[in-house]
Amino acid sequence: AYHLGLVIPPTGAWLQCGPETHHWRKKGEVIIFDDTFPHSAWNKSDQERIILYIDFKIPKETLGTSAVLSSFLYVKTFP
Repeated sequence: AYHLGLVIPPTGAWLQCGPETHHWRKKGEVIIFDDTFPHSAWNKSDQERIILYIDFKIPKETLGTSAVLSSFLYVKTFP
């Protein structure tokens, strides 16, 4: 899954995926993660968190064919 932070509160928002947690820091941040792991998003702030969400379709025949070392595959912040 692809998440692009459009409106991000300064604290209190995070994404849990598998055993890992990523805390949102600012808008423009991109997170790509393996959503075949159990995952959830939290916003404990009193402000909105708005993201652009894109789901990647994974063909069934490729599931389980590669070893994933981390549930978070990519984290990048754009200006």
